[in-house]
Amino acid sequence: MAIGASAGGLEQISTLLGLLPDNTGAAFVVMQHLSAARKSQLPELLSRTTTLPVIVIEHDMALEPDRVHVMPENCALGIKDGRLQLLPKKEETTPTVIDGFMPALAEERTEKAIGIILSGSGNDGALGLKAIKLHGGLSMVQDPDTAEHPSMPRAAIAGATPDYVRETKALAEPLCNHLEHNLAMPHPIGEKDQHVEDEYENDNDFLHDVLGILRQYDKKRDFSAYKPNMLKRRIQRRMGLIGTGESDAYRQLLQQDGAERENLSQDFFDLRDRFLSRQRSLRRTL
Repeated sequence: MAIGASAGGLEQISTLLGLLPDNTGAAFVVMQHLSAARKSQLPELLSRTTTLPVIVIEHDMALEPDRVHVMPENCALGIKDGRLQLLPKKEETTPTVIDGFMPALAEERTEKAIGIILSGSGNDGALGLKAIKLHGGLSMVQDPDTAEHPSMPRAAIAGATPDYVRETKALAEPLCNHLEHNLAMPHPIGEKDQHVEDEYENDNDFLHDVLGILRQYDKKRDFSAYKPNMLKRRIQRRMGLIGTGESDAYRQLLQQDGAERENLSQDFFDLRDRFLSRQRSLRRTL
């Protein structure tokens, strides 16, 4: 879970972490824009507001569950094979440390990645949060109207269409729902992951029902050409966000709630955007 903030972000980070249990199984990475000339006090300050251990990131440090990993000053951050990489910081007028880390996290953890943007100045995090959304991860943003410095949240909303936009304390409930639901799910490495294939192979009737409900209310949208297991993962994602594990309950919700039908359809459309993005990247490589 990558949490990005800048000006006014300390209070918001503290609020969010203070509302989370200490056994979610998530590894937290906190990034805040820091002056290169000043040593960060963030680890000490966060330690006062959360029961989670707070540690300063060192090069090639392994991510650990139920730990808060704080980025040190005067560096950029990457990730490779579950290990955090401290990188040289670019000379730039506008900070981009969040946009540098979140896409790498999205590539590595796909649907397991979580990105959260809180109060801050500038637009760092907008591109990174979009990458997490395209890879099927969870994207959250503090409501700009509640932020001391709203420009980072506003840029993230405009660029990523996040899953949730709420005041910080109201992000905790859907975040906990998502974590609890997804800890029980396999890590979807890709379509050739046999474990994932087996996990979803018996859900064809449920998928057929869900697609039928969507077509019933909007005949212009047809998702039948999409890969079934990818659609099933997106349905599981939505069920996790709203905190239900029952297929019958979710069928009923889709019948009754137009907003949830729209949210699920948007998740399906994100699959197309993800595919097109990968195709463009492949063409550039070739």
